[in-house]
Amino acid sequence: MEELRPEYGEGSLADVPGTVMELLGVENDLSSLSEDIIDTDRSFETVVVILVDGLRYDRVEKTDTGFFGEAKEKGSLEKITSVFPSATPATLTTLNTGRRPLGHGLLGWEMYYREFEDHIFTLPFRTREGDSPEDVYGFRPENLFEGSSIYEKLSKSGIDCFSVVDRELEDSEYTDLTSSGAEKVPYYDTADMALKVGEVLSEKDGGKYIYGYTPDVDSVSHLEGPGTEAVKNQVEKISNTLERNLVEGLEPEEMEDSLVIVTSDHGQIEAGEKIDLLQWDKVPECIEKDENGDLIEPSGNAGRSVFLHVEDGKTDELKSFLDQKLDAQVLKTQEAIDEGLFGTGLEAEKFRDRAGDLTIISRGRKIHWFRPETLEDVGFHGGLHEKEMNIPLLYCELSDLQD
Repeated sequence: MEELRPEYGEGSLADVPGTVMELLGVENDLSSLSEDIIDTDRSFETVVVILVDGLRYDRVEKTDTGFFGEAKEKGSLEKITSVFPSATPATLTTLNTGRRPLGHGLLGWEMYYREFEDHIFTLPFRTREGDSPEDVYGFRPENLFEGSSIYEKLSKSGIDCFSVVDRELEDSEYTDLTSSGAEKVPYYDTADMALKVGEVLSEKDGGKYIYGYTPDVDSVSHLEGPGTEAVKNQVEKISNTLERNLVEGLEPEEMEDSLVIVTSDHGQIEAGEKIDLLQWDKVPECIEKDENGDLIEPSGNAGRSVFLHVEDGKTDELKSFLDQKLDAQVLKTQEAIDEGLFGTGLEAEKFRDRAGDLTIISRGRKIHWFRPETLEDVGFHGGLHEKEMNIPLLYCELSDLQD
């Protein structure tokens, strides 16, 4: 097993927003993918990005049917990395704002917010009890992360933007924030998503950016495991429905001057041993307590990238203890920042409040959490395992796929 660091600045998901802007001829100050991966000297009238949540690079590499097979033959399949943490809250926020995790500060699914001294589930924007944090704590959704959407920047340059989004997520607080500046186009399922992307693409009326998202591969990978036939079937289904709607369903003139990019936010690994971080008395002894004296439990991404808030003066002590007990990287927050794990450049004002004092990155297939017996999924992600980090960048000019 090889651990991979994000290749910020030349070959990571964080470089896709800047690349999209360049491909649309929009000047920007974001980093972009290297010329070895994609040539941005050529600009396009329309750029489509299809984000397949949880799609590992090796799955696309092995899929030769449908759109994936044709696009590999007529276009290019490149391997890029996710960001850290390799988890949907961090990755999608990066893709939709152009900021690296250091700059937007949304690092995990279950995060601790010092503003109201509690954990929430970030993307559903719900407390552990299922209530709205705004109703309970007066915590507004825009405080989830820092930065504005790339749609707003593109719109100012005359690019029409469309976000093709699951109907059930259309009105969520997170979707509203990350799709600000885009026209939301709701869909029922993945086949309908591809249909809606094709319909928007067929309307040729100037510069256009279309973003489509499907969670199916990630959902099945969590439940069944990322290496299963169930996941293979999902990938083939997506490939075939993209072929039907973006190639067979369009007229030649509707395909002109259009580039389609298929990528992912992360891969997954199948879980191995699950370790309870609170099984040793030393850990709760060192972890910070809130004003009520209650333990600030670990936060982050269910066992693959975990953040600990530590009492003043006890960070070195707890790090030394965990280094001896865990088969994991245990880094002080500043060490992780210095190593560039969260990216470089602008640091979000609340980043250190969110990241705490220690970051635990699980090695191999191990899962580190509190009450890990409650984690029922088979597939996990959020760490630096190569199968979590390696994601595809498949791109092709649509006109090259004409018969």
